Amino acid sequence: MLRHGDLRLNVNTRARYHKRLSAMLPEISLPTAELEKANPAEADATYASCGDYLLAKVASTDRALLRTSRSIGPNNVMKNGLDEYTRNARLKPAFLVALPIALTVAVDASGFRRAMPHIIADCL
Repeated sequence: MLRHGDLRLNVNTRARYHKRLSAMLPEISLPTAELEKANPAEADATYASCGDYLLAKVASTDRALLRTSRSIGPNNVMKNGLDEYTRNARLKPAFLVALPIALTVAVDASGFRRAMPHIIADCL
């Protein structure tokens, strides 16, 4: 995408990316369109080096974010030291017991159970 002949980015965006990369990596000089045509292998090596740098920078940022964030998926550690998955797994047996009881109470309260024999008789 950083190559001058690549059409996925417009000229202004590519120039902005090149400028930003030059500021981030002053020891690497990004090739111009002419240098890129003259020596494509060297240009590819330069762009690959920039890509490696960006990937390493993102990976280190992600690790820091995971260490400090309290709102990312299974890495969310609760105050009692349990992550969400473990906490939910410990509550599962209680829910498995409470659910049938709640359904039974709801069916009895609705009167459906008393009406059931009449519904079956009408269907036959």
